[in-house]
Amino acid sequence: MPKEENYFEKMEATRLLVTYLTKSMGVVRKRFETEIASNANISDILRGQQPGNREKFFKLLKEKYDQNIGDVPLWIMPVYRRVFGASSAPIGVIEDAMIDQFYNAARLTGDKLKKFSDQYAGEKGKVYAYARYAMQQNGKRENPILTGVTKIYPYEKGDKFLRSVSEVIHRNKTMQKKPWHYNKLNGFIIPFGDYFFEIGIDKAYQYPFFIGHSQSPNGATSFHGISFRRYPKGRLLAARIFHQLLPNVTSLDNAKESIGYTTLDKFTEMFSMTDANFLENIGNHDGKGPIVSKE
Repeated sequence: MPKEENYFEKMEATRLLVTYLTKSMGVVRKRFETEIASNANISDILRGQQPGNREKFFKLLKEKYDQNIGDVPLWIMPVYRRVFGASSAPIGVIEDAMIDQFYNAARLTGDKLKKFSDQYAGEKGKVYAYARYAMQQNGKRENPILTGVTKIYPYEKGDKFLRSVSEVIHRNKTMQKKPWHYNKLNGFIIPFGDYFFEIGIDKAYQYPFFIGHSQSPNGATSFHGISFRRYPKGRLLAARIFHQLLPNVTSLDNAKESIGYTTLDKFTEMFSMTDANFLENIGNHDGKGPIVSKE
């Protein structure tokens, strides 16, 4: 059998996977060999011997990792892909692994996540109006400020994150004129120390968005953070983002009046933020602050 391209490099990566599997994941090497075949010897297989056992070996090795992917550290994933192919792990497997990494790094428990959910989502989910504000290059805000709505869904037993769904104007179709065309963004939320992070997908453009929120001392009536996402013209934009609770609203359909555009004056009236310094930071850097960008 001819050697495939980068064969020896792949074998070294495979040897690392076997070592991690047996040393850190509790798989007994001899038992693993018996599952392959009665005469299987992993060392021989890695040296290019026992060609009849090679296919079964790689199949079982992948199964072992896929079954325990949530416990595998992220640094192993490039090695996994080198051995099994760039798209070898199902998306769901990779997503679950990433969620587990966030959950473990944040030292979350079901009780901690439930407490966070009670504050920010309540029993039926809470709906927030939000506005994203980014500076223009010269430090002045000329374009209208985009506003939208977000619903945070409550924790259910066994969850490792909270779900969020947002609606905002589809800028390319709307061009700032009614009737609005709405765009939906689906995300997940992980509380992490003094912050909570919202990561998701912009449905219209199929691009990710990332938001870091400060956990608010006001409970969940209002909170603010920094949003990082791709805008319709292709640029990446960092912006201040403010959320404010819409009392007694539990459905996005009942919050449509909060979706649209606003001016700076109306923005400061709509979003009664208690952190005045944070609000002032938006306009006091002549467009050169660390989180500002052209839109």
